[in-house]
Amino acid sequence: DLVRMSQVLEHVADPVELLRRVRGLMAPGGRLVVGVPNIRSLARRLTGGSWDGLEFPRHLMHYDRDSLIWVLALGGFGVRSVRTAPLLGVLPGSIDARTSGGHRQRGWSDALPVRAAMYPVEWVLGAAGLGDGLVAVARPV
Repeated sequence: DLVRMSQVLEHVADPVELLRRVRGLMAPGGRLVVGVPNIRSLARRLTGGSWDGLEFPRHLMHYDRDSLIWVLALGGFGVRSVRTAPLLGVLPGSIDARTSGGHRQRGWSDALPVRAAMYPVEWVLGAAGLGDGLVAVARPV
């Protein structure tokens, strides 16, 4: 009835095939909830190649709203909603890497006080449609 794929699709070489398999396992009228990093987030635009959501080479694909809807449609799903969401810790990690002059984080962004201070910013960005994550809700068609 419900399948949740959180931070999965970006790691898969053939996401359409995976989605088709998932669709074949689902009950009629079931629901799929997918979460992926958002390549068009504000943090990504501001920190460029230092954005923590890139995670090369672990992330094989990167998604924005349109490409996520497209891959879900190819996999046999009709999208009911897509929204941005925070990926807690991505923003401070991205700032850490960007301000170090390269793609490596110095580590200050892992400190609990830093993360706790950034969480409200990440939540506001998510609610404003600028978050580092995308969450889609879809149904088999």
